[in-house]
Amino acid sequence: MSVYGDADNNKTEESIRIGFGHSKKHRSDLKQLIWSMSVSSDHAFPLFQKAYSGNTADVSTYVEQWHKLIELLGSRDFLYVADSKLISHQSHGPHPRSRGLFRSPGPMYESYKAVFEHALDEHDQELLIAYKGRFNRGFEAPMSFEYEKKQYPLRMIILFDHGLCARKRKSLDCRIEQSGLNFNSFPPAQPLQTQNRAGHRQGLRAYLEGQ
Repeated sequence: MSVYGDADNNKTEESIRIGFGHSKKHRSDLKQLIWSMSVSSDHAFPLFQKAYSGNTADVSTYVEQWHKLIELLGSRDFLYVADSKLISHQSHGPHPRSRGLFRSPGPMYESYKAVFEHALDEHDQELLIAYKGRFNRGFEAPMSFEYEKKQYPLRMIILFDHGLCARKRKSLDCRIEQSGLNFNSFPPAQPLQTQNRAGHRQGLRAYLEGQ
């Protein structure tokens, strides 16, 4: 949340600090505060909300949200969904007793990328997994990360999103077709009677400027 003005009127030492930080609105000229919220699966009911200082990283808020949800619900038997920053040493490594179920897109760290590429090449079976209102082919790849000499297990779920593949293929086909039309619209080029690279470059520049 971006704000204008000095915004330096802190009432107590415990007050959040409105200041400069990484702006998701690309407004590095404005100070900000971080407003963090967790909601129910139907997005209808807020379960946790809190303001943080403007330079607070998102990843540092997930642990507190997780513990507050456990206190509120009295159980760890729920699915916590967040962005890729949830899969980090800062979120899970320091709190091994906070294990539960969570889901987030995987960041393409080199270690995660290696697991993904190996699983893509070597998997021997696929499942039908419900995703976006339909069943998609997919499979799971077990993995883990190490933090302070301890291993923390994860499961990477890899899905074949047919809708996304179809849209990418259609976009690529349109670009190829348009490129072909652009090339065909060029008049035939005259042979360049040159013997060196500088002559070729000069002749090509003259040809393009003439178009």
